[in-house]
Amino acid sequence: MYHWPIYLLVTPTRAARLVPGVSVVEGNNLIWLHLALTFALAAASFYLVEQPVMRRRFPLLDRPISVISGTAAGATAIVLILVGLLWVNTRPAEGGAFAPSASPCTEQGLLPPPSDERVRVLVVGDSVALQIGEALCGWAVDNPGRMVVLNEAHLGCVVGRHGLKRIPEGDEGPVGELCSAWNDPVPTHVMLDPEVVSWPSAVEAFRPDVVMGHVTAWDVTDRLVPSLGEDWVWVGVPAYDEYISAEYRLASEVLGSTGAHVYWLEGAHIRREIRPQNHPDRIDALNALVREATADLRYVTTVPYRNFIGANGTEREREMRDDGVHLSDAGMSQVGDWLVDNVFFETSGS
Repeated sequence: MYHWPIYLLVTPTRAARLVPGVSVVEGNNLIWLHLALTFALAAASFYLVEQPVMRRRFPLLDRPISVISGTAAGATAIVLILVGLLWVNTRPAEGGAFAPSASPCTEQGLLPPPSDERVRVLVVGDSVALQIGEALCGWAVDNPGRMVVLNEAHLGCVVGRHGLKRIPEGDEGPVGELCSAWNDPVPTHVMLDPEVVSWPSAVEAFRPDVVMGHVTAWDVTDRLVPSLGEDWVWVGVPAYDEYISAEYRLASEVLGSTGAHVYWLEGAHIRREIRPQNHPDRIDALNALVREATADLRYVTTVPYRNFIGANGTEREREMRDDGVHLSDAGMSQVGDWLVDNVFFETSGS
């Protein structure tokens, strides 16, 4: 019973506070720490709580338990457990960029009028793109009159639609219909719902000058794609390479259909335990497939995102990504300037 709260509360960054000299504990090291803490708490509970209660004595006090006192103690324990669960499930998430109430995108508004001359930036993709979109919204708020951002990225979104995925931990599950619907048009008021993903509708309503997407690690996991048969496939399997290349090309054509310049941030290597489903070779191969699939589209640019975050394990990378995937507060504070000043030619003045 102790393992679940430990897994919730002892995150990679919090675990690092228990280990001198490191900024994050992850992979097998985090698993062993979780197991050690679970065993220690279970052992303490057995000797300090469960054994005394079985002898009808209050833990630590060695006093007899009566019906009234036992009921009162049980009720108090239940209240404390419920309060703890409420706190865990309602506290602000680490990495406030995912908290809607804290979103600078809400502050800067959504759809500007046609007469608005600010550069319009549409952001699509997964949780990494979602973070970057929030950072760009913050940049727009801090630099009024220059840029307006519509952040249509969503947690876990893929470009390769439909079917199942097998993640590095070995679990299998659906890609999800929400993100698989990215090419389905919907009315504008429906598109603005945070739980709807429709890139054609976002492009048509927002009329962006710039679209930024992310070559997502979700597309390098093992996949079971209905149109490709009953076998699991992945980057490096010819049928999947052809399929995922066509998906990124279609996405590029949709996102650039009203004249926007489309920037794909290339996937960076993940600082996690290396498995086939997140292997650096697969990530590099997917980046190459996207470059090849869009090479003849003059309005598409692929951007080496790893140039911003740094090579895995370096001081720069650990400062930019505290969990090996998502941007830290330091990364969030710098990525907007990097994109505006060095990547988007529409905003850089070059």
